[in-house]
Amino acid sequence: VSTQSTGEERLREFEEQERMRKLEQDKQLMALELQRQEEERIRAEQMELERQRAWQQYYDQQAAEELARQQAWALYYQQQQTVQTVTTTTTAQVIGTVFPIPRLIISVIRGRNLVGKDRFKAKRADPYIVLMHGSIRHKSSICKSTHDPVWNQDFEFRNVKEHEEIVVNVFDKDTFSKDDFMGEIRLKNVNFVHGNEQWFPVHSRAYKHDKVYGDLLLRISLAY
Repeated sequence: VSTQSTGEERLREFEEQERMRKLEQDKQLMALELQRQEEERIRAEQMELERQRAWQQYYDQQAAEELARQQAWALYYQQQQTVQTVTTTTTAQVIGTVFPIPRLIISVIRGRNLVGKDRFKAKRADPYIVLMHGSIRHKSSICKSTHDPVWNQDFEFRNVKEHEEIVVNVFDKDTFSKDDFMGEIRLKNVNFVHGNEQWFPVHSRAYKHDKVYGDLLLRISLAY
């Protein structure tokens, strides 16, 4: 009986030792798994931070380039406007214009670098011109797939008074949506000089902040 009791006790001790060893082994495996998960989480956070930094650098670079482009265009147009204003005013003073003008003919010759709000879209624009004088409205042909269209079209307006303007609008023809505005030019009495041919920069509408770029080559002819 004593020998049997001793054998049972040893068996229980062995089983207890095995149970404790297995528990310790499970704890170690659990600790290793938790450590692995923590390392993966840290790596994922680092990768996300690096991705965010890379995108931020890209956005900052794009913003800086866009600002530089806008400043360059603004300086260019300011210089062009100064030259054109001086030239037009001088010509008007020398030649003079008698108002009202019985027949004023505006020749829309061509455009260059005409880019509207979708300036980075893959396809080129399909620009056309709309000229307005009061209730009179003329429309040019549509030039397909270009930012440098050529029209060579004449549009006639009658009985133009000194205080009146002729508005020249540029649009991009869209098939499935509203045509995009690409800029406007407001011709005033100082521009109405016979034989006046020059590049006019397009501008935003007065009540909006359109991002527009480019110029139109126009020629003014008067007939009395």
